[in-house]
Amino acid sequence: KIKFNEERFKTITDRVEYLKENNKNGYPIASGDLESPFELAVDLVGVENFLLTFYDNPRQMHELLDRSFDVWYRYVQEIHSRVTIHEGGYFSLWNTWQPKNTVWISIDAAISISPALFERFFQPVIERILSRFDWIWLHLHSAGTAHILDFLLDEPRIKGFEIADDPNCGTRAIFPILKKVHERKTLLLDCKKEDAELFAGEFASKGLLLFVDGIKTPEEANLIIDKMKKRYV
Repeated sequence: KIKFNEERFKTITDRVEYLKENNKNGYPIASGDLESPFELAVDLVGVENFLLTFYDNPRQMHELLDRSFDVWYRYVQEIHSRVTIHEGGYFSLWNTWQPKNTVWISIDAAISISPALFERFFQPVIERILSRFDWIWLHLHSAGTAHILDFLLDEPRIKGFEIADDPNCGTRAIFPILKKVHERKTLLLDCKKEDAELFAGEFASKGLLLFVDGIKTPEEANLIIDKMKKRYV
């Protein structure tokens, strides 16, 4: 049985209140979160048990995800109620501003499951999240993304994707998939400097945010920025 640790939660909310009280310069405070009900479920039972439960006990998997959602949603509600709205939105743990009542969620746990399992188990939870927020922003990885994109791209309340760069299947390796995503959604890419130069020259810069690893000088950063300016359409 999953229980909400009230004492631990109070420690978290006390820290948020402390930041608010001592934030003399008006800096935005990121809301933070538990990543998502899916990641919470994985953390509770471990990766191997999580994956086996889809097959060994589907009913228990639905119960696990339902309860994980309840705990996650209460946490997000409580934190959002304490974090000051900044210019009509919130800052996520990725330091990105998100308008209205928007939430950032991770679906890393979907990398190792089939489209059929995603539709059966994950999609109902995503629908529950969508019913409680104006928009959602999704985090996933460059490895294992293509098989779950159809539903996600068709849903208008999913406004953006943050795609992290994996060592064995980097963002450059899925360039056509990224282009497909960016044609329909805001895209935040975690990438290497050489890949950022490619994306800046090929992607429309409107709705594109690059987190670039490996930039050492302002001149290197300006080179990428100049390319993006030329592609602003």
